[in-house]
Amino acid sequence: MLRKLLFVLIIGLLCGVAAAQESTPEPLLLDETFTAEDSAFSFSYPADWLLDAHSASGAVFSGTLATNEDALEKNLFREGSVFETGDAVLEIGIATRAYFASLLTDMTDETTLGGILELLLAAIPSSPLSGFKVEPTVELTVGDYPAALITLSTRRQGEGSLLLVDYGANILGGYVLNTALGEREALQPTVNAIAESFTLAEIDPEATLEPNALPLTESITTADGRTTVQVPAEWVTSRIATFGVNLANTGAALNRSLQSTFQPGEVQIFVAVDTIARLTPTLNLGVPADADALTFVEGIINAMDSVLTFGEPETLTLGELPAARVHASSDGLEGQSLVIELGDNVIGIVQVLTAPGELAQWLPTTQAVAESIVYEG
Repeated sequence: MLRKLLFVLIIGLLCGVAAAQESTPEPLLLDETFTAEDSAFSFSYPADWLLDAHSASGAVFSGTLATNEDALEKNLFREGSVFETGDAVLEIGIATRAYFASLLTDMTDETTLGGILELLLAAIPSSPLSGFKVEPTVELTVGDYPAALITLSTRRQGEGSLLLVDYGANILGGYVLNTALGEREALQPTVNAIAESFTLAEIDPEATLEPNALPLTESITTADGRTTVQVPAEWVTSRIATFGVNLANTGAALNRSLQSTFQPGEVQIFVAVDTIARLTPTLNLGVPADADALTFVEGIINAMDSVLTFGEPETLTLGELPAARVHASSDGLEGQSLVIELGDNVIGIVQVLTAPGELAQWLPTTQAVAESIVYEG
């Protein structure tokens, strides 16, 4: 869902000329407060604006504010969508920096706020941007938070801005304002005030944000036709041998290996399912044909300990199926190998690889992929 939100954040960037003014318009009164059900965060906004709160896997919050019902349905990059006087839409997307990086493949830990905005612009197809005038990025502060602003305008449809705020603790906030021509400047202080009002109960992603599994809306079947796995929308996939599939959120991540350095936001999940008798010689694991999940994990450790550092393997239950797993790492990646006993000496291997320090956020998706395995051997 955040991928769709970031597309809106990209495609919804509309604004007028960012001219410095001697007198700044006053923000509208923020007399309504939205608070999350778990009270983890809140923000304020004008009471007469409409709020459409979305759910987004991996996001702290995503939603849309609009001045009226008609504006709520408008998008200035949509053909025939023209903002009239009084129409305004504010798209909001709050997420971890790592999650933004998962959708912007060239984003690194060193990318500045202005650089992230430029990557967002670069991701827009050339045809939607052709009718817009893009102003240079402006570095500023919103309250005490570092921020960056880009403004765009079009002659007919409207104008707006993209504001990116660094809330600290690895949390970024994107605010995309869309207005009628000549009205962005008057509303920008209100946008800044809304952004400044955003408050996490405790600015600690590990304490306040539980990673969520991405929705699995597509599927891939192994070359032998025996196994089908559900995958997140828009991920790239490939088949490995007759019994395996590779999944990744970018093409670059799909081609990474155990010797690679994973970039922030990249994730790759490998799934292999077959009988132990067929898997063992193919993967050169040297385990007996009646091996349980823990023994199989130990075989993986023995086969890969020259390139990865492993933790202590542990057993668990995945649904009602016996399983075992082990943490792995190197200078360039962090990962986990999960082995599931699917019955009748059939083993499922699910291996996830991420950038160092990012494994935790991808484990729910990895587990969802593992639980989606259907073997029809």
